[in-house]
Amino acid sequence: MKKSGIKSLFIALCLFIMLSNVLSANSYEEVNASGDSNIVQAKQGDFDIVQAKQDLVKKATLLKKLTGASGDEQEINHLLTRMVSAGASKDVIAENMQEYGVYLLDLPESKTTISPFAVGTTDMQMTNPIIMFDSNSSQWIITGGGYWKNDNWQQHMPTVWCQGPITVGQTCSVGGEQAFGVGFTNVSGSYTGVALNSVYAFMSDGDGNEISTTVRSDGNGALGFGFRLQDSLRIKVARPINSTVTYIGKHFAGLARYNAKFSAYDGNATSYFTHTYDNSVISNVTFGVGSQMSGVSVQTSVQTKSFPAFSGDTLF
Repeated sequence: MKKSGIKSLFIALCLFIMLSNVLSANSYEEVNASGDSNIVQAKQGDFDIVQAKQDLVKKATLLKKLTGASGDEQEINHLLTRMVSAGASKDVIAENMQEYGVYLLDLPESKTTISPFAVGTTDMQMTNPIIMFDSNSSQWIITGGGYWKNDNWQQHMPTVWCQGPITVGQTCSVGGEQAFGVGFTNVSGSYTGVALNSVYAFMSDGDGNEISTTVRSDGNGALGFGFRLQDSLRIKVARPINSTVTYIGKHFAGLARYNAKFSAYDGNATSYFTHTYDNSVISNVTFGVGSQMSGVSVQTSVQTKSFPAFSGDTLF
């Protein structure tokens, strides 16, 4: 066997042993002084999300030391939001991001609500929020987003094109801004010391044209976070009539980075989205609304010319 192969095998064996010790430590520590294991069995039957996050931090720290995986924050944000906005599976996201030292909080299937399509409209596909830990900066990343499954956005094209001559690359707004992000419900634990360090969001047409922001529009972090970006049509092929256009707004995703103390905070996370068209605009976005799915209420100036969409829930 080559030296490189022996080295890889040795690293894999060390990793297996170390991770096994980390993940079994909690069960060992829960046995009481009299050796009564019934307590352990009862606790193992109840999933502890806070403990799961703490375990992931330990696992990520060990993996980073053993593999040397690392990544730039801007590059990580870019890649993660693109995969989420394209509807990539959790397995694909986890496999790609671990190369950058970012690891998925893997949850039992019973702890997530499956959303085969967006709640509220069949035109959209919404991605359940993805919870990851970035070992490079010891930050928690929550990402949500979605995309249009069809071209029904064409029904909302302006009846009169923007002013000026029609040229390739020209854009024209579709209604007001779109609102999207992640809302938190059923929160518990301690938010003391938790900090929302940074955010990032983007929208694209899936054809290489996009807009992005590093500014949060809505939410204070404790109950979620949100963005507002202007969707638009972009001229791809200019003609006197029936120009070919793409839609910057077809794919969208946003994320927030929290500090390490987020491990002690838990709840349900849900991706939300509101589309406006014609003369409708976003007038207000409120978090912590118990009667609303995702806990987020988005009000528009003309309700008949807007619609919402939501994903399923992800425990965090």
